[in-house]
Amino acid sequence: MPLAFPAWIRITHFLNFLFLSLLLRSGLEILSAHPKLYWNDDCRLNSEWANFDPHPYPKDELFTADDQETNFPSWLALPGHRHWDLGRHWHFAAVNGWIATGAAMSPAVAGRFPRYIRLFHGRQAARSIHFICLCCYVVFFIGHISMVVLHGFRTELALITLGQVRSPDLNLALAVGLGGIAAVVAVHVLATRVSFRHPDWVQRCAERFVDPVRRAVLGHLASRQHYTRADISPFLWVNGRPPKEPDYLALAQDHFKDYVLPVDGLVERPLRLTLEDLRALPRQVQITKHNCIQGWSGVAEWAGVPLREIIKLCRPLPGVGDVVFWAYDEKSQSEPRAKAPGQYYGTIPMAMARQPQTLLAFELNGDPLPIEHGAPLRLRLETQYGFTMVKYIKGIQFVDSFRHVGKGRGGWPEDNLYRSREASI
Repeated sequence: MPLAFPAWIRITHFLNFLFLSLLLRSGLEILSAHPKLYWNDDCRLNSEWANFDPHPYPKDELFTADDQETNFPSWLALPGHRHWDLGRHWHFAAVNGWIATGAAMSPAVAGRFPRYIRLFHGRQAARSIHFICLCCYVVFFIGHISMVVLHGFRTELALITLGQVRSPDLNLALAVGLGGIAAVVAVHVLATRVSFRHPDWVQRCAERFVDPVRRAVLGHLASRQHYTRADISPFLWVNGRPPKEPDYLALAQDHFKDYVLPVDGLVERPLRLTLEDLRALPRQVQITKHNCIQGWSGVAEWAGVPLREIIKLCRPLPGVGDVVFWAYDEKSQSEPRAKAPGQYYGTIPMAMARQPQTLLAFELNGDPLPIEHGAPLRLRLETQYGFTMVKYIKGIQFVDSFRHVGKGRGGWPEDNLYRSREASI
């Protein structure tokens, strides 16, 4: 005699369908940011095993990871059309933290527990396995539904929706089943429309309900990465184009010999440091893995001054909560197709500023920092995604709270692209 499905199984069946379908669509939107999959963490050109981007690599001009983004339609991805920053919010809202390969892609986990990602033979292998699991789920879902249809669709529907075994009400079961599916579809349509019409609302919801959990679990982790020179990637992707501001171009033409870094705000001792001054401070070299929010990664050697040395010199006042990094980068000039103009900036909490591997880097792989990677000075945060590591640093400011800077969301990407300031996963 067949057993009826209890109510909790019937309800969770629809919830499973809802949350996994949200994961699927938002995951595809995240993939669109860097639509290539690798088995190597260096992400070398033409080494990908899967490529969903139709554009070839240009040979005679600078190209960046942004140029490799692709455009998935909204009926497929959530929300679609190159809004992968919002896709991340939906993905983490639905994931509930149960995917092991997802944790392996976290820069905070990779920084604090580098051995964990070796279980998957690297971050990119974990990302590839993540995608393959998605494909397996889709195949399972199609097979599962096919078996239900072949075995007797309306009868099986009565079992899973009503729990009826004897004399099931097939019409009611069909109505409830189709109604549940329609409700899931309605959630997807609503999520897509809300993402396009009210992206700031989606961002605020993530900040209230998702980011606190991520911050509690990962926010306190400090990087313990110590790769070797043999691990250094032969190729490191570039993100963003160099500034075109006249004062930056003038500095670059003279190899930044006149560069001066102001450090001010709520400090006892404001500073003005030249590159020579910075090089004379205690030097730190670290070989770490760079993780881009788009999906690519690479290992490099960074040399510079630990930010805590600057903190010792300027002596922040009591009440300082955040550090602001301003960049020589007016986005309307450097990237006219950017979704919003404004000067690029980023902020980090003081606790992160004092972490051992938080670095103001002026060298990359033993050479002066190249322009495309942020010369003359860039920030390194080895437990965060790359967009938080401000390049082309123009000045550093200590403030009571990041809420009083820009639009109050923590940085130019947060203000304009609706990213989360919590960039540890």
